[in-house]
Amino acid sequence: MNKKLKIALIVLGVSAAVTTGVIFFKKKTKKVTQATAVSDGKVVTIELNPIQSAIITEAEKWVGQEEIENNQGFKDKNFEKKLAAIGWYKPLPYCAAFVKVVLLAVSKGAAKTFFQKNTGLGAENNFRNLATKNDYSEQIKTPEPGCIVCYTHHNEICVDFDGKEMTVISANGSLNDGRKYASGNPVEGVAKKKRKPNSDIDIKTNNTFLGYIRIKKLS
Repeated sequence: MNKKLKIALIVLGVSAAVTTGVIFFKKKTKKVTQATAVSDGKVVTIELNPIQSAIITEAEKWVGQEEIENNQGFKDKNFEKKLAAIGWYKPLPYCAAFVKVVLLAVSKGAAKTFFQKNTGLGAENNFRNLATKNDYSEQIKTPEPGCIVCYTHHNEICVDFDGKEMTVISANGSLNDGRKYASGNPVEGVAKKKRKPNSDIDIKTNNTFLGYIRIKKLS
């Protein structure tokens, strides 16, 4: 195939994709290798271990995903398919499902089988299963990068911790960018948020803090 013909076919393909509305641009996420953490009582920048790096990098990839209001799906149908593949369906909450999607994406072998069996759509069930003694996860007392932060009705992933606040990647909440649905409610999806450690999210809905889960193995 000569060069001119190859260029013509590329242009034709792009044109057709744009015309039919099927062209997508995948978000590229740089591998996360460092984070803020507390070590020996001091706030420091640490080098993430391979497990922490894999979990945070995968979670970062989905920040900004937009929900169709009231858990009716997502603008990004690839993201929606990933959630559906692990059992989510609208209009269920998807915070715990998001954590499962991340863990399955970065694990393999026996670890993947474990996370497939022991995580799901229930936030509290995820905590109970992962906190039970096993080879792949364990409960820890203080937050650290890459850990799963668990509440009775919510799961999210810690990105860093400065001793006073955690930065977390949280699904099924406001994107905090000022945008609103036609209803007037804030646009929701996957976003970065700040949390106080060991604190309830909303005591009125009994969304109380349960604990932190460290992932020990991904294979």
